[in-house]
Amino acid sequence: MSDKNHYFYGKHHSEETKEKMSKAQFGKNNGMYNETHSQKSKKKISEANSGKKRSKETKEKMSKNKKKYYREHPKAKEKAKRSFIKASRKKSFSKISQKFFWKIYNELSKDLQEQTYFAELNHEHYMCGKYMVDFYIKSLDLIIEFFGDYWHANPDKYKKDDIVYGKVKASQVWKKDEQRIKDLKNKGYTVKIIWEKDLEKLKNIDKIMEFLNLKIKEEK
Repeated sequence: MSDKNHYFYGKHHSEETKEKMSKAQFGKNNGMYNETHSQKSKKKISEANSGKKRSKETKEKMSKNKKKYYREHPKAKEKAKRSFIKASRKKSFSKISQKFFWKIYNELSKDLQEQTYFAELNHEHYMCGKYMVDFYIKSLDLIIEFFGDYWHANPDKYKKDDIVYGKVKASQVWKKDEQRIKDLKNKGYTVKIIWEKDLEKLKNIDKIMEFLNLKIKEEK
């Protein structure tokens, strides 16, 4: 049967009916309550949506409905936030960076250690505004970012038109990083950056602290 032969073809549910349908399928009434799609189902859904482009009007409508949903169901928003953070923790991180962060961590006072976040300690990426950061001391609003030479296209090793990780120019990576750091600083965070290449030259914690111009040892 074609769509045109369907009894509801060309018709639309009223807003009131949509609202009733939404409430009827919310929470435990939803067939997928406490359930998850299998990998096979996820793949089918992904393939079905592949290549589809939503109109600007559709995107705006979806955004409006999402905001409305979260206003009416604040617990759902909190759950979505937790899911996002949980997913971010599954991302890979540099083992070199973690050794570096442990060195910094061990130089902190106990009070500062309790305010510190980084992957192997407690949290892969800590959210500062809209950005996830590598190392964060909350009470100091101090962020330390570890820039891998490859993933951040170290200017000492790459030219602006060099292609990194097979898809973007080094200059695009630099621009994105520059804007990110600028935004964080504008929000009041102190941001320190260390490159993988520079870290390899620093043999002890005193040289690292001096390189980053950090004086947090004095607060112990």
